[in-house]
Amino acid sequence: MITPVVTFLYHWLGWGSWIIAVAAGWGGIWAFRRQKARAVKVRLSQVLALEGSALTLVAWLSAAGGGLLDRAEAGLDGGIIGWGLTEILGIIGLTP
Repeated sequence: MITPVVTFLYHWLGWGSWIIAVAAGWGGIWAFRRQKARAVKVRLSQVLALEGSALTLVAWLSAAGGGLLDRAEAGLDGGIIGWGLTEILGIIGLTP
């Protein structure tokens, strides 16, 4: 039942899919441990900073792997999203 989700994340995020797995696990533990009486406010700037960091990481992973579409489609490096970001930003300077 979870296999299609894992395959989807691995294809689109490559090795960056581990970020999603760790974040989901941490969020689940945090949700069970927090006190119900204390409300936690999450600012939009915090969410955007975390998303920006994750996207930067998958772009860097893709660039470090050579920025090849074949590798991205196989779920390696930064996946399809990382490959797309490296193409858009033009940061593939690591290929020989």
